[in-house]
Amino acid sequence: MKKKKAARWPVGISLSIMAIFLASVATVVVAVNNPVQLTNEYMMDYHNGDTNFNDLINQKIDFDKSYTIKFLTKDFSVDKNSLAYVIKDTSGKTIEDAKIDLVWTRPDLLEFDIKQENPTLVNGQYIFKETALPKEGRWNIIAHIAVGEKARYLSLKVDTRNDYIEEYGY
Repeated sequence: MKKKKAARWPVGISLSIMAIFLASVATVVVAVNNPVQLTNEYMMDYHNGDTNFNDLINQKIDFDKSYTIKFLTKDFSVDKNSLAYVIKDTSGKTIEDAKIDLVWTRPDLLEFDIKQENPTLVNGQYIFKETALPKEGRWNIIAHIAVGEKARYLSLKVDTRNDYIEEYGY
């Protein structure tokens, strides 16, 4: 008499269901341990930045028609950094009533953000107090500059390990 072979498909289906369940749990664990970082581009959350992007570009174009911004700081270190800006109108006259707020931020993290406001005006230069950075490496400096009704954002990439300074953004 022949022995009847047991059906193997229920075992295969059960193992597949368990594998899918374990993959789902692993996905949730990885997502919880690596949360999505919000961007602080334009010193606002990305929803507002996306919604108002065209307005921000038009504000920058309008500002640049009337004023020029020169970033004076040349090198950066972890220990101390003092940022300096000069703002002039199209005739070359230094603007002395601008309002500048800025944020030091890491490229993909918000946890090290350093906010600075109210720079000191010395000989036409807007100078921010010295700041020590918590980590060496790449930093973004995002400044909101307003002169009267006109405003724009100036975003710079810098690195404390070399003399890398680049304006980015739109």
